[in-house]
Amino acid sequence: MASSAAIGSAAANHSEYDDDYDTVINVTDVGADNNGNESITPVLEEHADDNTLLYFPSGRYYMDEQFRFTGFTNFGMVGHDAELVPASYQDFNDNGGNYRLFRLGVDDNPGTDLRVEGFTVDQTAENTGIRVIEAAVTDGLVVRDINIQGLHDSGTFGPARFEIVNADGTGLVEQFNAPDGGAYIGNAPGDSLWRGPTGILCNQNSGTITYRDCDQEVSRTTVYMHPRVLVLSKLKVVALRVVRAQTSGSVVTKVTLKTQQSS
Repeated sequence: MASSAAIGSAAANHSEYDDDYDTVINVTDVGADNNGNESITPVLEEHADDNTLLYFPSGRYYMDEQFRFTGFTNFGMVGHDAELVPASYQDFNDNGGNYRLFRLGVDDNPGTDLRVEGFTVDQTAENTGIRVIEAAVTDGLVVRDINIQGLHDSGTFGPARFEIVNADGTGLVEQFNAPDGGAYIGNAPGDSLWRGPTGILCNQNSGTITYRDCDQEVSRTTVYMHPRVLVLSKLKVVALRVVRAQTSGSVVTKVTLKTQQSS
């Protein structure tokens, strides 16, 4: 069992993680503004590390630039009544098209063992919509309890993309909800999409990802998959296309879909 060091009060609030991470950091104790005024991206970049959990206590956390962390081992971000507030399309510093809050691992430098859970994303402001998470890991993906509020009307990519790089790797995406949908590109300031945002992308996946209890309302495809296996359970969707398989090698199993018609 790894020893656990605590910075601030995070370990006291989330002692269940003591055995999983060497270091648990309360982000407000190291400079993150939880009043929604200053961007927290620099704080995340400074304190992200292997075997580290970043804990977000109650508050509003403004982000106007992508947080990118790759090649990690055992990294997590957990919120408790924590609300992420992305900047609008015009105010987001995209650095060449990077309209994401979290980019965690990339194809050629993936992470291993990633946990992200317990966040509300407030994109209710006009011309606001963001890819909340784009993650590429070899194994051990856990993303749960993410609730996106507001219409995705920026014209940028949809709320999530997940990739398991190793064929024997697994992941779980549970209660990742975007019920307010996305605008067609003609009604949005961005120009990077054909019709509008997809829901969840897993278009280069090699492992197995389970999606459970996810509520997605989008203008295009809800789950866009590549070869290998996705297990869909209790997926509530409103979309033009529920699941799009990119090639004949894709497999979908144990599907339970709950759909509703738009009013």
